[in-house]
Amino acid sequence: CEFLPKTCPTSTADECSNNGHCVFYDSSRNAIESCLIDNENCFPVCVCNNGFAGSSCSLTTEVFNSKQSNRKFMCEALVTSSAVQDPSSTLLKSLVSSLLNIYDPTEVTDMETMSACRNALIQILNLLNSTSSYLDLNNSPQTATQIIQTISTFTQSVTTNSGNVTDDFSTL
Repeated sequence: CEFLPKTCPTSTADECSNNGHCVFYDSSRNAIESCLIDNENCFPVCVCNNGFAGSSCSLTTEVFNSKQSNRKFMCEALVTSSAVQDPSSTLLKSLVSSLLNIYDPTEVTDMETMSACRNALIQILNLLNSTSSYLDLNNSPQTATQIIQTISTFTQSVTTNSGNVTDDFSTL
């Protein structure tokens, strides 16, 4: 039984949406020749052609930059919202759900957006700490799962659309 190679994300039948090429990295972030699906210590990344961006190279640079700007604005709004509202389990649930939907580690590549989203996560963690008496995670399994998913999303290594590795949020 042979293992197949991992594949890069794509929005078409072609590798990297036919707008780039696939490169493999090991867990130390060194480029390697191949990466099989049974290997947990490697990952594929699309390196996009000029004019394209995103994890699958499916977005034009203009659309990608617009999405990036919108994500930054939304992460900043989460921080502002959490600062002006009274701590509650409802607020926590709303913020966690929102950040989970906003933040995509494969498409957040500039440090300003990363910083804004990191600040939103920190606000959520602070709120979680201050509302622990309000939130019974045993009675809110969906919120508990979303909190874990959000933290997991932020702690995974982030690789930009050009194959350059960026901040990995492991300092939270």
